[in-house]
Amino acid sequence: VLDPQIELGIQEVPAVQPTHHAPAGLELMDHEDLVIPRMVLVQPSSQIEDGITGSFYLNLTGEQIEEIEIVFLSLTKGRVLASAIIGDKPLCGSSDRVKPSPRFENPVSEKCEGCPMSIPKQGSRFPACTKNYSLLCVLTESRIPFWWTVKATALWPTQKVLTQFAFADRSLFEAKVRIHTQLVTKPGKKYYVPVYSKLEWLSEEEKREFAALYQRYAGENPDRVFELEEEAKPFDWEAGEEETI
Repeated sequence: VLDPQIELGIQEVPAVQPTHHAPAGLELMDHEDLVIPRMVLVQPSSQIEDGITGSFYLNLTGEQIEEIEIVFLSLTKGRVLASAIIGDKPLCGSSDRVKPSPRFENPVSEKCEGCPMSIPKQGSRFPACTKNYSLLCVLTESRIPFWWTVKATALWPTQKVLTQFAFADRSLFEAKVRIHTQLVTKPGKKYYVPVYSKLEWLSEEEKREFAALYQRYAGENPDRVFELEEEAKPFDWEAGEEETI
């Protein structure tokens, strides 16, 4: 049985220039104008208004879905050092496990290797700065792309399903999978984990369609989405304008 902390060696996204495509009326919007939304598995501790625990929350539409069917396009491997205050911006993090992301003005260390936060403390199995995967996915029904970041208890089941692609020597966009959630109850805490169905390999026509989406979004990076969310200014509803800082 593979140790859940062993790296699987799955390659990261190759540097492919994304192709530009826009529907009528949006021709002037380019790659920098588009924002890939995020999908979140709503936990009991999640700070989402009216969030339904155990559901998948898509921040683009506000939808909360019990089960999703997706195709993976690509992944990046990162780290994150969470704040002790729930809801606050992480203290540090990386989108490549090599160096901190530029969005952190005061990183703990200049590089991930050797950083004290990346080493488990005595008596602990895991470091404070935890590993994660940011998966670029597409909903099969709507074809909406989204980022889904998995860490902690969601990492191991995700590694297992990704391993199936690696062992079959198949690209991530060659299969679709359904995901629902399962409640885990332990003394003093409750949380949900993703549960993956058996992979369903796509037809040649479907593979060509999702391969095109892979090429289209290959240049995307999850850091860009987090930066835009963190830089968003609050809206002053009384004045009818954004607050100036």
